[in-house]
Amino acid sequence: MGVPNMKNFCHKNIVLTAILVSVLSLSCGTSEKKSEAEKIIEKSIEVSGGKNYENAEIGFTFRNRRYKSKRNGDMFRLERVVKDSTTK
Repeated sequence: MGVPNMKNFCHKNIVLTAILVSVLSLSCGTSEKKSEAEKIIEKSIEVSGGKNYENAEIGFTFRNRRYKSKRNGDMFRLERVVKDSTTK
């Protein structure tokens, strides 16, 4: 085994530091801006009832299947309702 090449070691550290700084600077800048899609979704929720959806029970049929959606603050439950084959 030879002695590690100090020039290569320093070069690797500089490259890793540059990558780290780039990633951190890119991630910091994007957290403040909302995409156009996020703005549209937020606006549509607001117009359609907004805070009413924080605590809601909604039943709906999708592709011939019955579903129930229940939301209580941060808790969310989605149920698929099926008829038992033994019941009429």
